[in-house]
Amino acid sequence: MQIASALHARQKYSEIVTINDCKVVLNHLIRKFSEPLDSEGKLQERSSKNVVPGKGCVREHLMPVLTIMEEFIGWDECELMDLARRIEQRLRKVILIVLVTDEEDKTLRSNGLNSKMPVGYKTEGDLLYGDIWARYKEAGIFENIIFD
Repeated sequence: MQIASALHARQKYSEIVTINDCKVVLNHLIRKFSEPLDSEGKLQERSSKNVVPGKGCVREHLMPVLTIMEEFIGWDECELMDLARRIEQRLRKVILIVLVTDEEDKTLRSNGLNSKMPVGYKTEGDLLYGDIWARYKEAGIFENIIFD
């Protein structure tokens, strides 16, 4: 509800609530959304088949928080409760942790995909359009992810 309230305030009072103010709040709240799920053991997690227990690995968000924020900010104005429901549905779909090796993380970074989705994610007609796994596919590490 706090995320919806922040977005709603931005939509209704854009002359007072700056885009930057909204992004600061959204960044914090989106990251906080996963904490109760994690503590209850309900946070979805996937892992690369290359991750070795006890060795270095990186916990990545499936989708970068920046991408989620930009998506929410781009939504059309609607009633607060509808917005809250829509946000929760989207977050439950995309808030997922992916464990990758340090090397796979370097691959994401070297492809410029550590904090954004590839261009194809937003390009209608592209094979990656709207695919929440787009950055892993673009970086060539999707086939390493375990889905069982």
